[in-house]
Amino acid sequence: KPFNLQELLARIRALLRRVEPLEPPVESDQVHVGNLSLDRGKLEARLKEQVISLSSTECSLLDYLMVRAGETVSREALLQHVWQYDFNGDHNVLHVYISYLRGKLEGPDQPKWIHTVRGVGYRLQEPE
Repeated sequence: KPFNLQELLARIRALLRRVEPLEPPVESDQVHVGNLSLDRGKLEARLKEQVISLSSTECSLLDYLMVRAGETVSREALLQHVWQYDFNGDHNVLHVYISYLRGKLEGPDQPKWIHTVRGVGYRLQEPE
């Protein structure tokens, strides 16, 4: 079939950008930060004894933040890892999912887990 060579090359470049470097194998399906734990297989988190159900996107986002707990993670890195493509629009989709996670982890009388670092991204940190 006829095709545009520039479009083919652009599609190949986009696919190559999605390839992430190989990471060491995950030892378990669980990640822990303080009294917050995430079970990747069940798509659920536990905060103390409370079970929190997560969507696959929320789970992937929380997992990425938990593995890098204490570090500030850029918005671009989160978009690249969780949505696995170059995102050229605004960061509203990320903001929405961060809000979902905050709503599930941080009640009105509970301490903050996810902190916004203005102009950079987000940091997950165990409350003191």
